[in-house]
Amino acid sequence: LRGGLTELAAQHDMDEAELAERLQQIRQKLFEARAPRVHPFKDTKILTDWNGLMLAALALAGRAFGSERYLNAAANCAHFIRTHLTTATGLLKRWREGEAALPAQLDDYAFLIWGLIELHAATQEVKYLAWALELQTTMLSNYWDKEHSGFFLTASNAEQLIMRPKEIYDGAIPSGNSVAALNSLRLARLTGKAELEEYAPRTLQAFAGQIAKNPAAYSFALTALDFALGPTHEVVIVGNTYPFPTPCRLIALLP
Repeated sequence: LRGGLTELAAQHDMDEAELAERLQQIRQKLFEARAPRVHPFKDTKILTDWNGLMLAALALAGRAFGSERYLNAAANCAHFIRTHLTTATGLLKRWREGEAALPAQLDDYAFLIWGLIELHAATQEVKYLAWALELQTTMLSNYWDKEHSGFFLTASNAEQLIMRPKEIYDGAIPSGNSVAALNSLRLARLTGKAELEEYAPRTLQAFAGQIAKNPAAYSFALTALDFALGPTHEVVIVGNTYPFPTPCRLIALLP
């Protein structure tokens, strides 16, 4: 950081430009000493699910701080996924060196839908909400457990495993089921598609036993539950141009 360099130069009674040159010389010597050894592998792949999380964070930050820079970065992220990781049948999981591949999983859909909801909230651009609805429809079709409720990690049309995993543990990142539950609530209220809301309580009920035993391990699921139980405050603008079932445009959902 610039301030750190200034302070360091003052501590050593050096000119800032001289210190910067010395540091560059040190870095070059370190690089030359390290170069003969095998270089570490670099993780250069772009993942749909992680970028969905970043998209949500950038959109939230852009809205909170009024930052066009963050909102532009979020829009660019969404555009990249739309262009490079989306096919006629749904999402792909990763992009690297010009190639998109691997079947998407629940987290890819749930996290990207979350990001698109936040980007719509920040920009009020309908295309992001419309895309989120498209993804939600595909996710429900391919990942929903029709017998026991909740979402499977893998799609129904993916490679058949001995057992299709399904989890809700919110660890370093939230689970796809927890995020999908909150997404279902928000999309239902934002679009007037009330049938989407039923998937949230059914998902949480499917994992209720696990959550009750150790609530701290399911923090995002509890966030969805808190949103479902409310109260929430809805701000609505009435109009006839919004391309969804009801003639209202919901512009905010406030806990």
